[in-house]
Amino acid sequence: DDVHNSDVLKNVTINYGVKLNPEDYISYEINDSQVTVTGFHRVYKGPLTIPSEIEGLPVTKIGDEAFKNSNITSLVIPSSVTHIGYRAFKGLDITSVTFSEGLLSIDEAAFSSCEKLTEIKLPDSLKEMGQAAFAGCSAVVSVDTGNGLEELPISAFSGCVALKNVK
Repeated sequence: DDVHNSDVLKNVTINYGVKLNPEDYISYEINDSQVTVTGFHRVYKGPLTIPSEIEGLPVTKIGDEAFKNSNITSLVIPSSVTHIGYRAFKGLDITSVTFSEGLLSIDEAAFSSCEKLTEIKLPDSLKEMGQAAFAGCSAVVSVDTGNGLEELPISAFSGCVALKNVK
């Protein structure tokens, strides 16, 4: 009876049939006038272009495990993103990822186990790559590491059994 007389629930809005854009599923934090993407809702399935700005501020980082095991099918990372965190895109079924110039670092295991990814072309701006960054991407056939990497970790492409060409 207390439930019926309660005023705890004041408003309910049901958005039946509202179509959200992929960006609407992104969770984020703002620090020092920069945006870090911290999560992505798994209910969305399809291609994703990460926005270069959220709330008028630049998206500069993809946080640790932000998209891990989400249902994204292809990915475009804008030039505003300078850092991709630990396991940020681990286990995605992406068939393609487009990196933009401006990316400086990719952390450990960031794209590990993306088993449908077939090609990787890293930007010349990339300076650092963590261990096992693309480990277990078993369908990758070719990798272009760009001209900026200071060191290529020995385990960066471990388990990429289809890999034929690295330049």
